Amino acid sequence: MKNFLLKVSKKKFVRSVFIVASGTAAAQLLTVAFSPIITRIYGPESFGILGVFTATIAVLSPLSALTFPHSIVLPKSESEAVRLIKLSLLLSILTSSLALVIISIFNIIGIQFLVDDLGYLIYLLPIVMLFTGSLQVIQQWLFRTNRFKISAKAEFKNKLYINLTKVLFGLLHPFASTLVIIASVSKGLYTFTLYRSAKLKIKVEDISINFSELISTMNKYKDFPMFRAPQALLSAFSKSLPIILLGALWGPASAGFYSICNTVLGMPAKLIGNSVGNVLYPKVTEVYNEDRKVKPLILKSTLFMGLLGIVPFGLIVIIGPQLFALIFGEDWYFAGEYARWLSVLMYFNFICRPSIVVVPVLKEQGGLLRYELISVIVKVVVLLVGLLILRNDIIGVALFSISGSIMVTLLIVWVLYKCHLKDSKL
Repeated sequence: MKNFLLKVSKKKFVRSVFIVASGTAAAQLLTVAFSPIITRIYGPESFGILGVFTATIAVLSPLSALTFPHSIVLPKSESEAVRLIKLSLLLSILTSSLALVIISIFNIIGIQFLVDDLGYLIYLLPIVMLFTGSLQVIQQWLFRTNRFKISAKAEFKNKLYINLTKVLFGLLHPFASTLVIIASVSKGLYTFTLYRSAKLKIKVEDISINFSELISTMNKYKDFPMFRAPQALLSAFSKSLPIILLGALWGPASAGFYSICNTVLGMPAKLIGNSVGNVLYPKVTEVYNEDRKVKPLILKSTLFMGLLGIVPFGLIVIIGPQLFALIFGEDWYFAGEYARWLSVLMYFNFICRPSIVVVPVLKEQGGLLRYELISVIVKVVVLLVGLLILRNDIIGVALFSISGSIMVTLLIVWVLYKCHLKDSKL
């Protein structure tokens, strides 16, 4: 066993995952440490409004650069990757500017509902979109160049800043607007910190834009805006819809319960899921480009994720309400009831991470888009049945989670089948 562990620890892939995961773990520990204080300062209503604002950003984020940043890892040549960086940044500027124009023209009509009575704070949305697109570009470049340690350190610093400011400003102004402003500013600070830490040297020729080259690059990777961006948009919409509907039908407190569940249950996904995904993406690309078998790597990664997720998600199913009340305060006991059901869906999303990673490598993003469309329809229908027909928020969340888990299982099976077809041709 000792020799086995020593052998595994020496593998570059495992070391890379550990580096990313350690930074994420430190950041999540900070969040856990501050959460009992922060949830007692603001309360469910404030977190509900923040959750709806964050959900809106999540829906808009795939539109920021049309998911082109996720293609930066794929090219063999560095010059082509640089062109993708330019394209991504240019699109981020254009889309965020367009969002600002739309918000100004309609004077937040239809959008004010999403963020309650935050007024002028709605104008933070385009700014956060720009930050998000820029952040994705820097992160993907670091992943391409295997500089995972930089990303891990920057994430820790960002979490420390966010939690400290939430506590300090919350003592003076414990309202939802404080949380929204901090969330928006922290995104920009995270982007700037990561850029400085990466020590990216920008040359004059790097700033120049050759539109013919950019158009050619866009056409080569057109499956990202055609398939990946709509898929990411649908996925974000399906994840955000429960928060929006609960806020509209049951009030901001219910949205706050669901929002805190997303935060807590998302920790294992960020700690291990994103770490594995960020390291696995370039690894799978390398295996694919070298005409080696992909399925064994994806299958092992999926089983590994499945074993890791049993304990944390299973614990929430068993004693979710008691844990939430103990950690966050008695006001959050009911959030544990949501968490019991939501943890089932989160578990399947957790083990699905390797399957999602391999999709663009296999060039099956069209199939993923079709899956996402069907999945969204199914989850939205059952959620509305629970909330509007059965008039029970717990049943609505339960139906949403169970149907989503079934759909994720089908996705994993489909991806493994596509990997098998690819490997059989070698």
